[in-house]
Amino acid sequence: FDTARMYFDGECDKMLGKYISDRGIRADVTVCMKGCYPADGAKMHISRLSPAEIRFDLEESLRAFGTDYADLYLLHRDDPRIPVGEIMPTLDALVREGKARAVGVSNWTVGRIQMANEFAKENGLETLSVSQMHFSLALTTPPLTGDITHVPMNATEEMWYRETDFP
Repeated sequence: FDTARMYFDGECDKMLGKYISDRGIRADVTVCMKGCYPADGAKMHISRLSPAEIRFDLEESLRAFGTDYADLYLLHRDDPRIPVGEIMPTLDALVREGKARAVGVSNWTVGRIQMANEFAKENGLETLSVSQMHFSLALTTPPLTGDITHVPMNATEEMWYRETDFP
C-alpha cells in the first residue's frame, strides 16, 4: 500500500490503517508511507525537509495508521538547495530506531539520489533503496503540471535506472 500524509488531508493513513488493523494483516502487507510534501500546494518551492519535519511527518503517519513502523518511508519531494548531508542522517536515524525498515525518495533527480547515497556510504548511513518516479506515457514537465518540484521520467533518468537496476 502506498500512502502519504497529504492524501485526503491525512485521512488516507487513518482509513488504510483501520482497514489493515481490522483484518489483522499488518505483518502480511507492505506499507509505503510518504512525507515532507510542501505544506502549501501554491508554494511548492517552500520545502519541508528539515530533520524535524522529516521525523514529524513519519511519526504522524505512524500514529494515524496505528503502527510502529513503515516498511518503506519516502520523502515526497526534494529541495536541491538543502545539502544531502542534512537529510540522510535523519533518515538513517529513523531506520535505526525501527520506525522505517527502508527509506527512499519520490520526485528526486538521479543526480540527487547518487549524491545522497554517496554521502550515506561515506558516513556509514542507511542508503536510499528506492525511488518513485512519475513515469507516464504522456509527456509531462514541471511547467505542464504547475509543480516545480515534480521530477518526471525522461530519457536521461530512465537510462540511469536501467543501467543501475535501481528500484
